[in-house]
Amino acid sequence: NNLKEKDFYYLGLLHFVAENDVKSLEAMKKFLTEYPADVKGDMIQSARSYIVILSCRKKQMADAEQYFQAWTKGEPFFIKQQPQLEQILSVGFFKDGQYEKAIQYGQEAFDLLKTLEATTPQSKRDKEQIYMNLVEVLALSYKKNKNSDQALNILAEARARSFTLPSANLYRKV
Repeated sequence: NNLKEKDFYYLGLLHFVAENDVKSLEAMKKFLTEYPADVKGDMIQSARSYIVILSCRKKQMADAEQYFQAWTKGEPFFIKQQPQLEQILSVGFFKDGQYEKAIQYGQEAFDLLKTLEATTPQSKRDKEQIYMNLVEVLALSYKKNKNSDQALNILAEARARSFTLPSANLYRKV
């Protein structure tokens, strides 16, 4: 096996495309072990984000959270990617029955997403999709956590937002 450094990143991407989550996760983690923890770079940050996604899929929430924290401290830091990763964490924690954590990440993403400007039609669609996913996971997490008032507040805010955007998809989701 003559693979080293960036080879593991590309191997991880190939496994990701092939939908082999286990091998993709292994390769991305191996890639990161080739470098000191404080190394900066697009590939490092990208690998961390893949590990967050893959760890959530595998219900390895402690790993997902650890790599997300490393991603938030890493550089380059792209704040526009944060709501998407937090939404993935929120859904992962919800599926794992950890509703407090689902609320923590979901609410942070929900609040941050409202402050970020979408400039292209594609980024507007992406933002709307993340927002719709967050509305669902937050409302359900608050309900599971016996906080129906907050669940209703999320739904009411999303309903109002569906008119201001305007977004028929968001309205239907609510």
